[in-house]
Amino acid sequence: MRTKNIKGGASHKGSRAPKTTVAKGSKGNSSVASSSSKQRRPGKRISGPMASGVFGVRVFKPRDRNPCSPLLHFDLEEHISFKLTLTKIRGCGNNDKCAEWYNVGMHDTVKAKVKEAGFVPFLSILGHGKKGDRPLLVALAERWWDTTHTFHFDEVGEMTMTPTDFAAITGLRVGGKRLQYDFEMYKNKNKMMKLFGKPIADLLAGERRVPYESLCTPCWNKIPKDDKEADQIARAFILCLISSSFLNDKSQYVSMHYAPCLEIVSDIGKYDWGGAALACLYRSLDSCSRGRSSSMGGYWRAWEVWACEYLKPFALSRPSGSVNTWPRTLRWVGAKSRRDLQHHLEHFRVMMRHLTKDQVNWNPWGTNESELPEEVKNIVPATRK
Repeated sequence: MRTKNIKGGASHKGSRAPKTTVAKGSKGNSSVASSSSKQRRPGKRISGPMASGVFGVRVFKPRDRNPCSPLLHFDLEEHISFKLTLTKIRGCGNNDKCAEWYNVGMHDTVKAKVKEAGFVPFLSILGHGKKGDRPLLVALAERWWDTTHTFHFDEVGEMTMTPTDFAAITGLRVGGKRLQYDFEMYKNKNKMMKLFGKPIADLLAGERRVPYESLCTPCWNKIPKDDKEADQIARAFILCLISSSFLNDKSQYVSMHYAPCLEIVSDIGKYDWGGAALACLYRSLDSCSRGRSSSMGGYWRAWEVWACEYLKPFALSRPSGSVNTWPRTLRWVGAKSRRDLQHHLEHFRVMMRHLTKDQVNWNPWGTNESELPEEVKNIVPATRK
């Protein structure tokens, strides 16, 4: 599945306003088909830093051709791409704790329940200890627009991480039942006792959230005495996984409001965890792109892998696996680094400014859908909408 590509370009006299924001890709690189066969008019470039080619964003005029303020991009001069003042981004969460718990401190009975919930592919990409490339995250954040949830590149146009991309990168299934929340759940000690057992219920003691360590310590290497206790340990683990790895923020705490999704253990895998995780990435990058935060939440390593797969000059290492490696993050974590002294923030900025269409891999997941894993293949039709 190709990433959306909305072609940028200079304005032309007498051209018409586009009917849709999804347009044809560049010549020689087909992209998502347009919903209109009518001729489109390239938009007018914004004056200021973007007009010089630093960041080729277009602003479109309405049908009556009257001048107007930008409709898609608000507060342009407040965007980080104008100021270029963002210098660092810190990744949030703990990608090692649950991997260690699952691989070292979990009984096989509980592992079977975690596997049934569909989290094993995602767990396989955790705990590899590879540090992220923070300058790449900063450069990507500067190209991100929170009003469209896309990266803007001068020649290539607009690109984003699609649900297919996210499923291929992380192994988390996108789609399913809407998540349920109860922000008052922590007050119900009897419910907490039933779902997680007495040690964790006592630990909560009316607290809205608890640290990762506090949640996993009572369950570490614990042998469940029956199926009920195995369910309780599985719930505690999955809650910790959610709050520390893909729905996490800059705190080191586990939130209890996801508990309603965990009540029936056999139904946990039916919820749309992947969709929520992708939304978390979008929201986190929104904050970073406006300079409101320097902390990247969610499974932020997915952005690095996305760049490595799609943007050829930005591959930070030599992949250790083949294109048939799933989840695709396994190609990059632990791979031998080829980064050099040139891979600093200013170098990434220049590379993105001059990124060309032939430097984009438009089919990183292959063209044969039958060869895709189920969690990726099932989301392709929805992504194409």
